[in-house]
Amino acid sequence: MMKKAMVAAVLSMMIATSPMIVFASPKVMADGCVFDPQYYAETYPDVKAALGTDENLLYNHYKLNGKAEGRLPYDPADEAAAQQLLMVEAQKPKQYDMKQLVKPSQTFVEERLALVPGITGIQSVTEDHDPNKKLNKVGGYTSSTYFTYSGVAMDPYVRNYYANKDIVEIGNVGGGNIEAYRSAKEANVRNVYLDEVDPYISTGSHTVAGTCVIRTSEDLTATQQNILTQQIINALAEKK
Repeated sequence: MMKKAMVAAVLSMMIATSPMIVFASPKVMADGCVFDPQYYAETYPDVKAALGTDENLLYNHYKLNGKAEGRLPYDPADEAAAQQLLMVEAQKPKQYDMKQLVKPSQTFVEERLALVPGITGIQSVTEDHDPNKKLNKVGGYTSSTYFTYSGVAMDPYVRNYYANKDIVEIGNVGGGNIEAYRSAKEANVRNVYLDEVDPYISTGSHTVAGTCVIRTSEDLTATQQNILTQQIINALAEKK
């Protein structure tokens, strides 16, 4: 019930249509995975050259090889696909525990972020490499993990500017960030601060879940920000 309520709350904020959708609607395969054969074939021409456009052959490749190789089953910028994935996940017999978002370890955050479709890189800050200088300080976070996301369509000039920088240096604009705090109070204090500052410097989203502040790129639409935030919460909360 908690899971369905979480998904319903997010989907209620989502836009029904989007001009960003360029591929046919993805399909829910027999095992429950959301897969877009057209996107997969066109995005990975080596696979298409070997297997053609047969849906079953393409999906078998994704399951046996593609997923491990980091290939994506659908366009991460396709809001309809992500919404469909959330709906499918809501109906799966999974168990979720929001307590896993209370003081999670850096390793746990990194491992769970790696499960989110479209996240292409992950890097946590260190005390010597922390743009906010808050790691392990009083009121600061116990970990801050940045990630890049393939759904972010950066302006070419901006992308060129960040070409030789690492994920922490790219910051939230490349995808987003999870800051983990010792208490929900500290996370909320940070969130209020971002409410006051962000409108002047960024339109990225920020949400408190447990003792974490989940942030997403300003270069995503509001719908994409909501979807990505929910996918991250799902990944962190799922019991394995």
